[in-house]
Amino acid sequence: MKPDEREREELLICEKVLRDPEYRARKQVFIYAAYRSEVSTDMIIREALSDGHRVYAPKIVDEENGSMEFFRILGAADLAPGYRGIPEPVGDAGFDGSFDDVYMILPGAVFDPGGRRVGYGRGFYDRYLKGKEAAFKAGICFSCQIVEKVPSDPWDAVMDRVISGGA
Repeated sequence: MKPDEREREELLICEKVLRDPEYRARKQVFIYAAYRSEVSTDMIIREALSDGHRVYAPKIVDEENGSMEFFRILGAADLAPGYRGIPEPVGDAGFDGSFDDVYMILPGAVFDPGGRRVGYGRGFYDRYLKGKEAAFKAGICFSCQIVEKVPSDPWDAVMDRVISGGA
């Protein structure tokens, strides 16, 4: 993508997330801190904090077993390079609330219109989401990352909504 296209789509994705009725109805936002070519989440994080949401970011807690947990952040200063250089929370204030109040924003390599996604191969999100079906899952991506159909397995988490930078 050209830099101006990328910037335009990131702004559009942010606006769509912030207008999403599910986002507005829930008080906890679980969101990744962007790494490499992922959709930037900086603006969403800032706005979520400004809107009074409690914001949590993922941290790999056991690489060998592929497990992660979400920890509260109050801004970019609460993140530092962690697993594979990916920004992770430095604090230890974990989430202990109800998942029916969680709006989770997930990255992915590709998504399809049915909410299936291909992640980055380790299954961290799929394992984390097992038993947490009450959380609303929104996958965000650039329009070029939407494909007709993503192959899936029974253990793969399916998004409730896919938000892209397309129309």
